[in-house]
Amino acid sequence: MELLAERCGERRTDSAGDVYYAFPDPGALAMLPEEELKECRLGYRWKYVLSAAKAVLDGKIDLEGLREADEESTMAALTGLFGVGVKVASCISLFGLHHMDAFPVDVWMKRILAEEYPEGYPFEAYTPYNGLCQQYMFAWYRQRPS
Repeated sequence: MELLAERCGERRTDSAGDVYYAFPDPGALAMLPEEELKECRLGYRWKYVLSAAKAVLDGKIDLEGLREADEESTMAALTGLFGVGVKVASCISLFGLHHMDAFPVDVWMKRILAEEYPEGYPFEAYTPYNGLCQQYMFAWYRQRPS
């Protein structure tokens, strides 16, 4: 992400005078030549990034509209993008669109859920903040003493 920002993000200065680069908007990403995208260490994902940026520019996906959309519609729209599966769509929903109930499940969360909630995680008990709970569980699990 840092490499992408440096390549085509807006240059900014913080209150201490330090320079940083904002994450680029879809237009800047879409205009970045393929070789430069590949140099950003995206691996095979460079195609997905380019495709998603173009989908936003072409109006195939409305990120601002998704901020207000329900989770089912959001997940359907995001997983409709080339290369975006359920886990990545959940991350976009939680971290990018601020849907606090989105619940990304990766290998770590599978492990946590199996160990801590063998009878099943009570999503309804924590709605609409399951995403925040997920983040606390993840941080706790990763930093707990062995």
